[in-house]
Amino acid sequence: MRNGTFFFEMKRTMRLAGCMAAAAVVMTLAACHHEQVVRTRLTEQEKTTYSKAIAGEYGGSYIILWADESMPWHETEDGRKVRSEHKEIVDAASITVTDNEMMTLVFHKFPVSKLSNVVDDKALAEAADMDLTVRYQWSLHTDQQTPIWGTEGLTVSLTLSYGGQQHHVLFKADNSVRYMLSPEKKESHLGFDDISGIQLAFRSVYIDGQLAQEFDTFKDDTSTFLVVFRLGD
Repeated sequence: MRNGTFFFEMKRTMRLAGCMAAAAVVMTLAACHHEQVVRTRLTEQEKTTYSKAIAGEYGGSYIILWADESMPWHETEDGRKVRSEHKEIVDAASITVTDNEMMTLVFHKFPVSKLSNVVDDKALAEAADMDLTVRYQWSLHTDQQTPIWGTEGLTVSLTLSYGGQQHHVLFKADNSVRYMLSPEKKESHLGFDDISGIQLAFRSVYIDGQLAQEFDTFKDDTSTFLVVFRLGD
């Protein structure tokens, strides 16, 4: 009996060892497979960490750039042809960036009246400054490590009185520019210290639900309107 018991225990030990070896192989393969997975988004913890690093109020100025069909064209350093632009600076501007719970960027006292430079509307020229709130979003650079921050589209809604009645006016803007944040600075709370400007590019204006004007840098018969918030003095 003792010899039978010995062989039984030996066989069970060998089976257990075989199972453990097989499990080790599976774990190794799983680890190798995991290393090959391409990340497509930040983790919630990363979003929280980065958003806390950039959250806060920033002072600076609004740089307002606009052009219409009367402005000449010029060639940029990279060979693109764009219109020359008028430039105006509004000092004492500020923005507020919230953390990942709200994910918003607020342009304080945004000078919507300056849109009258490209939209012939006296009522618009008298419009009061507004706080514009736009949501932001996260993505990852192709290196799968560097986070990219950028704003979503924005619609500015106004009610203007002219021609003896009220009119509902919508300005639509977007921001095709994305800003890379340094992983090395996420704990330093330096925020946007190395970003030269955060911009809003206006694309169209609707009056009472009808498209009234489009803005496009690359078309001969359209105007352009761009506002850049520049950090610092």
